[in-house]
Amino acid sequence: MLRIRLQERDFIFPEEDLTEEGPIVTQYDYEHGKCSYAHLYSDGTIMRFHHKIGTREDIEVLGVYEFSDAFDPVEAIFGTLFDSSWPP
Repeated sequence: MLRIRLQERDFIFPEEDLTEEGPIVTQYDYEHGKCSYAHLYSDGTIMRFHHKIGTREDIEVLGVYEFSDAFDPVEAIFGTLFDSSWPP
Protein backbone atom coordinates (compact mmCIF):
# COMPACT_ATOMS: atom_id res chain seq x y z
CA MET A 1 0.00 0.00 0.00
CA LEU A 2 1.25 3.44 -0.88
CA ARG A 3 0.82 6.90 0.58
CA ILE A 4 0.41 9.25 -2.37
CA ARG A 5 -0.28 12.90 -3.17
CA LEU A 6 -2.65 13.97 -5.95
CA GLN A 7 -3.76 17.52 -6.61
CA GLU A 8 -2.08 18.72 -3.38
CA ARG A 9 -4.05 16.21 -1.24
CA ASP A 10 -2.76 13.10 0.52
CA PHE A 11 -4.34 9.72 -0.22
CA ILE A 12 -3.78 6.01 0.08
CA PHE A 13 -3.42 3.72 -2.92
CA PRO A 14 -4.02 0.16 -1.63
CA GLU A 15 -1.91 -1.58 -4.28
CA GLU A 16 1.82 -2.30 -4.39
CA ASP A 17 2.72 0.09 -7.20
CA LEU A 18 1.14 2.62 -9.55
CA THR A 19 1.16 0.26 -12.54
CA GLU A 20 -1.79 -1.56 -10.96
CA GLU A 21 -5.41 -0.47 -11.19
CA GLY A 22 -7.14 0.55 -7.98
CA PRO A 23 -8.95 3.09 -5.84
CA ILE A 24 -7.48 6.34 -4.58
CA VAL A 25 -8.85 6.99 -1.11
CA THR A 26 -8.28 9.25 1.89
CA GLN A 27 -6.83 7.62 4.98
CA TYR A 28 -10.00 8.27 6.97
CA ASP A 29 -12.25 6.81 4.29
CA TYR A 30 -9.98 3.79 3.84
CA GLU A 31 -9.88 3.04 7.56
CA HIS A 32 -13.66 3.40 7.87
CA GLY A 33 -14.62 1.40 4.77
CA LYS A 34 -16.00 4.38 2.87
CA CYS A 35 -15.98 5.10 -0.87
CA SER A 36 -12.89 6.09 -2.80
CA TYR A 37 -12.13 9.61 -3.99
CA ALA A 38 -11.09 8.49 -7.48
CA HIS A 39 -9.86 5.45 -9.39
CA LEU A 40 -6.57 4.83 -11.21
CA TYR A 41 -7.09 2.69 -14.31
CA SER A 42 -4.53 0.40 -15.95
CA ASP A 43 -4.07 2.83 -18.86
CA GLY A 44 -2.93 5.49 -16.36
CA THR A 45 -6.11 7.55 -16.39
CA ILE A 46 -7.48 8.85 -13.08
CA MET A 47 -11.26 9.18 -13.07
CA ARG A 48 -13.68 10.73 -10.59
CA PHE A 49 -17.43 10.69 -11.19
CA HIS A 50 -16.84 9.63 -14.83
CA HIS A 51 -14.53 12.62 -15.48
CA LYS A 52 -10.81 12.45 -16.10
CA ILE A 53 -9.02 14.38 -13.36
CA GLY A 54 -5.45 13.37 -14.18
CA THR A 55 -3.01 10.66 -15.11
CA ARG A 56 -0.57 8.39 -13.32
CA GLU A 57 2.14 11.01 -13.89
CA ASP A 58 0.21 13.45 -11.64
CA ILE A 59 0.70 11.19 -8.61
CA GLU A 60 3.58 11.74 -6.20
CA VAL A 61 4.51 8.68 -4.11
CA LEU A 62 5.13 9.71 -0.49
CA GLY A 63 6.01 6.29 0.91
CA VAL A 64 4.54 3.04 2.15
CA TYR A 65 1.31 3.16 4.14
CA GLU A 66 1.41 1.23 7.39
CA PHE A 67 -1.58 0.57 9.61
CA SER A 68 -1.51 2.26 12.99
CA ASP A 69 -1.65 0.02 16.07
CA ALA A 70 -5.08 1.44 16.84
CA PHE A 71 -6.46 0.46 13.44
CA ASP A 72 -7.78 -3.04 12.89
CA PRO A 73 -9.03 -3.42 9.28
CA VAL A 74 -11.28 -6.36 10.17
CA GLU A 75 -12.87 -4.38 13.01
CA ALA A 76 -13.35 -1.40 10.67
CA ILE A 77 -15.18 -3.51 8.10
CA PHE A 78 -17.35 -5.48 10.51
CA GLY A 79 -17.85 -2.53 12.82
CA THR A 80 -19.77 -0.77 10.06
CA LEU A 81 -21.91 -3.85 9.46
CA PHE A 82 -22.77 -4.73 13.04
CA ASP A 83 -23.63 -2.38 15.84
CA SER A 84 -22.05 -3.43 19.16
CA SER A 85 -25.39 -2.87 20.89
CA TRP A 86 -26.93 -5.80 18.97
CA PRO A 87 -28.64 -7.93 20.17
CA PRO A 88 -30.67 -5.63 22.43
